[in-house]
Amino acid sequence: MNAITPMKPWKTPFLRLIFFLLGAIPPLQKDLRNLSFIHFARWVIIPRASFPRLFAKQPEESLRYDYLLFFSNFNGTWNQYIDAFSAVLFKGWT
Repeated sequence: MNAITPMKPWKTPFLRLIFFLLGAIPPLQKDLRNLSFIHFARWVIIPRASFPRLFAKQPEESLRYDYLLFFSNFNGTWNQYIDAFSAVLFKGWT
């Protein structure tokens, strides 16, 4: 599964901090580790000024948003994926 989400640029530093804390503090990863059917998951932040140009004559993009990309690889159906996510991460949403 892949998802691309535009986000306002002022949110980017906060999201980077959250990702840093998740990586640096192992107890915060406990719920995510319970999603064992996901073989690979990655979040990537692309700042609006960092989109690549394929050649020098290509004009630079003038974007209003940064982008959050989510990539995931899992076994099962889409319904199983959503059900498992909601079951494991439910307590963080309440």
